[in-house]
Amino acid sequence: MNQPSITTIIPAYNCERYLAEAIESALAQRHHPHEIIVVDDGSTDDTAKVARRFEPAIQYCFQANGGIGSARNCGIDLARSDLIAFLDADDLWMERKLERQVRILLDDPMAEAVLGLVQQFDETSGSAIDAGEPMAGYLASTMLIKRASFDRVGPFRTDIKLGEFVDWYMRGKEKGLHSQMLAEVVLRRRIHGDNIGVRHRDSTGDYARLLKDALDRRRARNRFQHTGRRVAGGGQPDPGVALVMSDTGERGEPGPGGGQVGRSLSVVDGQPKRPATVSESAR
Repeated sequence: MNQPSITTIIPAYNCERYLAEAIESALAQRHHPHEIIVVDDGSTDDTAKVARRFEPAIQYCFQANGGIGSARNCGIDLARSDLIAFLDADDLWMERKLERQVRILLDDPMAEAVLGLVQQFDETSGSAIDAGEPMAGYLASTMLIKRASFDRVGPFRTDIKLGEFVDWYMRGKEKGLHSQMLAEVVLRRRIHGDNIGVRHRDSTGDYARLLKDALDRRRARNRFQHTGRRVAGGGQPDPGVALVMSDTGERGEPGPGGGQVGRSLSVVDGQPKRPATVSESAR
């Protein structure tokens, strides 16, 4: 892959306060995105006005409110690049994020996606204060992925309000997605009073739904194995994989378990385990 093009997708819902900073962090990348698509998910504030200030450097798209998964899928449909990156409208990329991740993809032909560390910062007190130590970021906003690999896993779910990336990543690992974790901070993740997990705290049951779906898929794969059939997706079952479900919502706010980034609900060998540090065991 030589000088791959990148599409950055920024889903935004009522983010007039933070969107400009997010766009600026994408425009400031050393490896400049080929296109930046802002998908306005039915905002009722001045999100559109903020986004349009950056045209023609960005492409603005409006859709009726469908949730963050739907907005990301809309961006995917419009994307024309070799690689896909996502950035939530209230978060910030580090300047060399894409440059570092592209280098990994170029150096390792087996790598399909690269994530990185995340540093949370808290603005609830009125000033930006780093919250805790950098953590492994299994988040859409840290990921750079080959377009073909994303398509192999499939789109984000649109029937849940929380955990759509957790669901997508679990499906990816089930299909043999080869991802790497860059050992440096690539994302500054903002904690504030209107994080998506705060807005949708009544939807925390979505985590139980996606956990059940993951267990059901694993049981189905095991049945195929026991009956001598080929596993769906062309691979073999992965009994040693720990599938990680973040309990922090989608923006680093306290999640349904009351934890912060670094707390997770894992499934190991088909059995739920107690919350632990965000991690993924070797395949």
